[in-house]
Amino acid sequence: MIGSFYIIKGVPQYDTYAKEISVSSISGIKPINDFRVKRMDMAADKRVELHLHTVMSEMDSVVDIEKVIARAKEWGHKAMAITDHGCVQAFPIANHCIKPDEDF
Repeated sequence: MIGSFYIIKGVPQYDTYAKEISVSSISGIKPINDFRVKRMDMAADKRVELHLHTVMSEMDSVVDIEKVIARAKEWGHKAMAITDHGCVQAFPIANHCIKPDEDF
């Protein structure tokens, strides 16, 4: 299931074709709880990101501006600068992520 976590028991084996270690002869799969610790910005003085590329910067980023703005708001940041290469296509999308009464 997408978004789930599992422990897999098997034998690690070097794959000479893929040139990496893979798990073979799987003898058990068990679902587990999410063990990740959510990252937060605990600084008293929040920073302002002044160099941010979005998916609009070809070959330089894979992050959607909606997700970046949501994370910045979650962390208590008040601003960020979008510095895509030669375009302003992310600005309208970013503008729709901010409500007029928000302090961002």
